[in-house]
Amino acid sequence: MKLSTIAVSIIAVVGVIATGGSWYTGKQVEERYQSLLTQTNDELKGLNEQGIQAEIADVAINRGLFSSDVTYKVKVVIEDKSYIAQGNDKLFHGPFPLNRLAKGNLLPVLASIDNKLSAVSDELKGVFNGQGILSGQSTFDYSGNIAVDYNINPWALPDGSLTVGAITNKGNYIPNKKYPSLGEGDFDITVSTINFVDPDAPDTQATFENMTLKGSSSVKNERYLSEVKIGSDVSQGSKSVSYTAKAGRLNFDFAMESDAQAFNDVIPYFNDANAIESEASQAMQTLMTKGAVIKFKDVSLTNEKGKSDFSLIADLKPFDMAQVKSLSDAISLFKQSSMSFNLNLAFAEQLFLEKAKLDGLSDEDAKEQAKLTIKEMLDSA
Repeated sequence: MKLSTIAVSIIAVVGVIATGGSWYTGKQVEERYQSLLTQTNDELKGLNEQGIQAEIADVAINRGLFSSDVTYKVKVVIEDKSYIAQGNDKLFHGPFPLNRLAKGNLLPVLASIDNKLSAVSDELKGVFNGQGILSGQSTFDYSGNIAVDYNINPWALPDGSLTVGAITNKGNYIPNKKYPSLGEGDFDITVSTINFVDPDAPDTQATFENMTLKGSSSVKNERYLSEVKIGSDVSQGSKSVSYTAKAGRLNFDFAMESDAQAFNDVIPYFNDANAIESEASQAMQTLMTKGAVIKFKDVSLTNEKGKSDFSLIADLKPFDMAQVKSLSDAISLFKQSSMSFNLNLAFAEQLFLEKAKLDGLSDEDAKEQAKLTIKEMLDSA
């Protein structure tokens, strides 16, 4: 048999396998897709307590050989106002989704989805200035893991009180069969800018720029570990004095460790507006008695002159609630706990200088005011 004939035969066999695999995984993906939508709607019910009704509805899947078209609506009701978005997803079947092959990615997966969400209602179109809401890609592997990479367009409230710039999100989500309420994985989110304006004081505005949010979670040795790191440049501007005071770079690093089973049992109560309060309290109490570690590892603000920071580690050892009968008993439950606070004077003086300029003082007067504030602070210490 000639080499070219062998090559053609291999291609034919691979083609048959891929075609059969695509049809089979297409059916699998439909089931998986419906399951995810049901799970998402169950989680959205948790918004009811905040007066927000949200659901994904009118789902339609038109399955083809190598891909399926999925349409749906996202409906949100807040204070009797309806916000409706239209989802139009292109779901490419595995094991070799065409949208990944086009990029040279040959790793087999269950499915890959090109996501697109657009505004339908006039209220939502106004918020997103007539643009689309979201676009991106989601990938499902055969283990049930989900990888996402999507962008959210800039948006603003009609009254101008809140403006949010472009958002990107990359993440990996791993289901845990033993603890289904506990998501494992990681995420990396960036937000170009968030701007707040008080309608009652429109002269000033608070701005967060170059914001990053990174997090991870996992289950190890029956303990649930999670960590979130947030960073942002913070400033406040005044239109009347045409000045923007730079507070500095804000960092927030929070970590937590708790019993995996107890935490898994608590989560459903957060998503159920009709949860029985006594049952929820009992679940929370059980979580506490299993022991937990809470760490504010780095809460800090850094400007051009220095850095001030705060940290707290609260290590709560496992205990029997019946044995806690006094304040001293409660205090004894914490082991190896610590707290620290560091105030850098050069940092503080720079912060007071920026505040004085924001109040309209000249450079020289602002410097004198900042030094005076530091002196008064030290005298009263």
